[in-house]
Amino acid sequence: MTARLTVALCTFERAALLREALASLDGQLPPATRLLVLDNASADGTAEVVRAFPFAEYHRNPANLGMAGNWNRALELIDTEFGAVIHDDDVHEPGALAALLGALEAAPSAAFVHAGVSLIDGHGRVIGLPPLLPGGTRHGAAVAAELVRTGACPFSAPTVMFRTAALRRAGAFSSDYRLAADFDMWGRLALQGDVAYVPARLLRYRVHASSGTGGTTQVTYAQECREVQRRLGAALAARAGDAPRALEKARVEARYLGRLALALMIPYGTRRAGDEASLAALREVRRTGTGLERAWAALLLLPPVPALLRLGGAVALRALGRGARPGVEGRPGMR
Repeated sequence: MTARLTVALCTFERAALLREALASLDGQLPPATRLLVLDNASADGTAEVVRAFPFAEYHRNPANLGMAGNWNRALELIDTEFGAVIHDDDVHEPGALAALLGALEAAPSAAFVHAGVSLIDGHGRVIGLPPLLPGGTRHGAAVAAELVRTGACPFSAPTVMFRTAALRRAGAFSSDYRLAADFDMWGRLALQGDVAYVPARLLRYRVHASSGTGGTTQVTYAQECREVQRRLGAALAARAGDAPRALEKARVEARYLGRLALALMIPYGTRRAGDEASLAALREVRRTGTGLERAWAALLLLPPVPALLRLGGAVALRALGRGARPGVEGRPGMR
């Protein structure tokens, strides 16, 4: 039987979590599906774990290609009508892949489909239930415009399943980003077709201290999201034959300044409010940013302000447990 769907699981030195991720996929692969495991040159027992799951094909990179590099290696190996790139520390609910594939097949205009998630910690305990979106299909350009306006990524990357032809038109994951390469990709992919959504929690998305890419903070993410907004806004304006509007540019900058404040509330990839890495990154903005950025960073670094924002972060984390969602979830490391 010729394969129609390829699922590429990217991993790096997470053998124990990889075993759980693969176990969640055992028995639920739709007919005519290939499952590839892309090992980013791990030095642990990753290969032995994969051998315990005969339905998985093991591919080892000769060297660590970085996060985006490993994702792009996965894209090179996907030659089926549909594809997905998933993570080594998340858990798929029963029937998740079939639900995503069915939704994508039912929406021939869609470039990709995504779904809701539950947030879990490093031990698998549920710590948050981000609100579900309305189901159905939205016009891709409208979704892209919303991304430009808000700077927020509503897509949980491991739930995304795409039409490979549309992804080829969108291009590869960009190595310009350490954290926002997936956000950038989904924005570009939305320009290639519509966007479908399954209003169900099909994945348990793990948020834990080792999920962040080393040396990055919410400040990094804020800077990268701003660049995604700028590039996607320029692409939309070019489509319409216009120049980016002043109001849209102002919204991008306002969102960026808001995320700098968020950097002191919810550090990237952890469950703690405020950390020295975020403060150091803000000091760099105060030193090298534009006039407005320097002034805003100086205000945020005034002694009482970080303490107040940390208090706000603690409140936000409690709200997360009640179903709210912070400005960024923990994202995958160098897989």
